[in-house]
Amino acid sequence: MTSERILLVGTYTRPEVHVPDACGEGIVTCAFDPANGHIERRTAFTGIPNPSYLAFDPENRHVLAASENIRSEGSVWQFSCAADGMLEPIFRQNSHGRATCHVAVLPNRQVAAAAYFGGCLAVFPIENGVLSAASRVFHYQGTGPNSTRQEASHAHQTVVSPDARWFYVCDLGADRVWQHDIRAIEDPLGHPMPPGLGPRHLVFHPELPLAYVLGELTGSVAVCRWDTGNGTLSVVTSTPDVEKDASAAAIRIHPSARTLWISLRKHPALRVYQIDTAGTPGTSADVPLPAGEPRDFIISPDGRWLLTATQQGNEIVVIGLDPATGLPDNTPHRPFSINTPVCLILAPDKP
Repeated sequence: MTSERILLVGTYTRPEVHVPDACGEGIVTCAFDPANGHIERRTAFTGIPNPSYLAFDPENRHVLAASENIRSEGSVWQFSCAADGMLEPIFRQNSHGRATCHVAVLPNRQVAAAAYFGGCLAVFPIENGVLSAASRVFHYQGTGPNSTRQEASHAHQTVVSPDARWFYVCDLGADRVWQHDIRAIEDPLGHPMPPGLGPRHLVFHPELPLAYVLGELTGSVAVCRWDTGNGTLSVVTSTPDVEKDASAAAIRIHPSARTLWISLRKHPALRVYQIDTAGTPGTSADVPLPAGEPRDFIISPDGRWLLTATQQGNEIVVIGLDPATGLPDNTPHRPFSINTPVCLILAPDKP
């Protein structure tokens, strides 16, 4: 493959309550060809348990990984990544929370890791290129109307604002999105979401001052006005609920900004919303998948391909897209076999 990009896949390696049939290898390095959507397996780093989320640090060409553990505190791993995708561990740190489910690189040489149980976020500095011990640990407080799933705060994801002034943490349990100043001068602000939504992931519109917050519990998307002056989020509308306990997972916006995609684990399907010029989701359609429980997914930078990890289906499904609209084209689904995949990242282009 001459135009290949490095694709890294995090897989569940050992059973947990929410993934009883886990049998993955660790972090699997693949080559992805954007010319035809083809994936080839290259190698794997097998020494990390349950790498449930990955993030790329382009400044240092490092990969960060959240190692998820339900029964005890997890960890955050730092790897060097060679041009061929070979990973070498550099350091790891305690995540200070159980079920560490997300890791993100902040723009000030820091890393944020969200832990579902305990509702906490740990922030780690990168000093001299090495991941150091957490300098701050935030413990959120809150509940929601769903007494089973929202009995306490459950931090799920960290996203940096487009202007890099703030970062936001989705809290499934408290029906809040917490706003942090990148400089960490003040305590976080909690922006309320629709009751029972269960905020899991969010994504910013690439051109408009909008954020889309996906509810794991309802499958609906809260469309929020983002105040670029003070960073606040305020809900202006929402898409209809999918079903009770919809088990929605990930949300992405197409590079064209004309479609918004979410994954629905129970169906299993991906749902695509067409977005108007004001950024409002309208007409939707479901794209059924041949395998079970779609988790994370990514859209290639050229807008031609969508790759989704199906946890129970043990494969990555590649879907062709119209790059001008972000809607599916007539390319048949292309499965790539891999055990218990949970997250995907494409390495940046080589400098």
